[in-house]
Amino acid sequence: RPELAERDAALAAAGKQQQAERWRPLLPSLTLGISAGSFGGGVGTRIGSMNGRSDVDLLAVWEFSNLGFGTRSAQRQAASRQRQAELERLMARDIVVAEVAAAYHQVQASRRRIELAVESRKHALESLRLHRLRIQGLLGLPLEALQAVQAVARARDELLAAIIDYNRTQAGLLRAVGTPIVAE
Repeated sequence: RPELAERDAALAAAGKQQQAERWRPLLPSLTLGISAGSFGGGVGTRIGSMNGRSDVDLLAVWEFSNLGFGTRSAQRQAASRQRQAELERLMARDIVVAEVAAAYHQVQASRRRIELAVESRKHALESLRLHRLRIQGLLGLPLEALQAVQAVARARDELLAAIIDYNRTQAGLLRAVGTPIVAE
């Protein structure tokens, strides 16, 4: 799932930030400066004997903010951000697990609905067959057969609706587990 990948990336970034804060007081900041130009001089206002000059400066600075207390505070903040990223990842995982569980149970309920609709259709067809036999034997009324035909139609509609619902819930389960749905 993309939200889990996002949380994993945030957790990795927070871990790197915490590691950087841990090493920061031990590693100096380096500054390199290079300058070049002409240098000359003489007596009075006379400028003479101009010669080239170049300077190279290398500066290493170790920084301990507020006598080290600020540095320790920055390390604790980085550790806190990493713990927060871990908790956010766990929350996202729990949300995904809840979605998958709910989608799974919806699929199971839809499957049971199909089974009940198939059973209902079977009983409606059997009822229609029996009413036709009664009418052929001049024992039943055509109205009874009409009601049986309507029951068969309702049972078929219910079966169709159950199958459509089952397909929707299966697509929802696929989405919940992070499987892309590809039309073929």
